[in-house]
Amino acid sequence: MFGKPILHGGVSSGILNALVAEDLPWPGTVFLEIAWKSVKAVGVEEAIIGRVEVKKLRPDKPICKMETSVRNGQGCFVPPARRPC
Repeated sequence: MFGKPILHGGVSSGILNALVAEDLPWPGTVFLEIAWKSVKAVGVEEAIIGRVEVKKLRPDKPICKMETSVRNGQGCFVPPARRPC
């Protein structure tokens, strides 16, 4: 169907989980709500880059809003993303 071996979407979302849990916005952070959509297959040997941006911090609790994306080597959005290339 895809003409190449592809990764499960959980692999690309795992990059974002690792970034959030280890670095942003502080160690031990977890997602409370996630809305990811798989829009493009990722090949097994394809490089991908995860990006997490903290958009808003709550002053009263350790809760924040973040924007996440994963792109392939060509800069196209891949799972988990909301916008196709």
